[in-house]
Amino acid sequence: MNKNLQAYPKEEVTALKRMYWRSNFLESCFNMVRLQGLGFGYAMIPMLEYYYKDNPEGLKEALNRHTQFFNTCPNVVTFNLGVAAAMEKEAASNPNFDPAAINSVKTALLGPTAGIGDAIFWVVLRTLAAGIGISLAQTGSILGAIVFVLFINVPSFIGRWYLEIASYTTGTKLVQKMDESGLITLISKAAGIIGLTMVGAMVASNVSLSTPLTLNFGDVPFELQSAFDMIMPGFLPLMLSLLVIALLRKNVKANWIIIGMMVVAIAGRFIGIL
Repeated sequence: MNKNLQAYPKEEVTALKRMYWRSNFLESCFNMVRLQGLGFGYAMIPMLEYYYKDNPEGLKEALNRHTQFFNTCPNVVTFNLGVAAAMEKEAASNPNFDPAAINSVKTALLGPTAGIGDAIFWVVLRTLAAGIGISLAQTGSILGAIVFVLFINVPSFIGRWYLEIASYTTGTKLVQKMDESGLITLISKAAGIIGLTMVGAMVASNVSLSTPLTLNFGDVPFELQSAFDMIMPGFLPLMLSLLVIALLRKNVKANWIIIGMMVVAIAGRFIGIL
């Protein structure tokens, strides 16, 4: 597989190797806002510095792209890194390339890579490793722990490298062809539609907000929640979600938003409007 790298400059190959080693720290800066986003950006730095070494503003924009929300199986993240790096290479060299497509493709790959990676490493390999390791440990052999660790990590370390090289070398050519044919634009639009659909479904199923407030017009009680439901089912959860999005766009920190919602929820419950 290393033969595929012979056509690339030495500096680019070195950057690829550095990205591979940095991928092992994907979850070092894990947080509940961006999950693996900061770790992904950290791994991308060597490639971004190579592409944008004479373009500081381009480097800033690219690094910002790759520190957004990200979450997949760590054992196969190098596939995502390789594809993202290939697209960044095209974006850096082709002024007509739309950088927004990079995050769209990254988002589209999250589910498939997470599902396949988790199934292979955390269902199949871990179960086999545990079975063999426990059998050896029951005999009093220290090999039980060693086999368990090696059985999971050796395939992961080897697989990471080959996935990165395969996705990067293939992805560079593939991205060029897709860009020329206009397919990337279509994928970006499709990914955006799917993403918005999923966000809408998550808001409807996970955000719960209602009001027990009742207004009296003469002898006729009027339930405010019923009015909201007539406008749109889930109207209040939608308004809350849009408010949070607006605050995030104004660079309000997520922690302050969470604290604010807790205060409003407690006060609203105490007053009787929530």
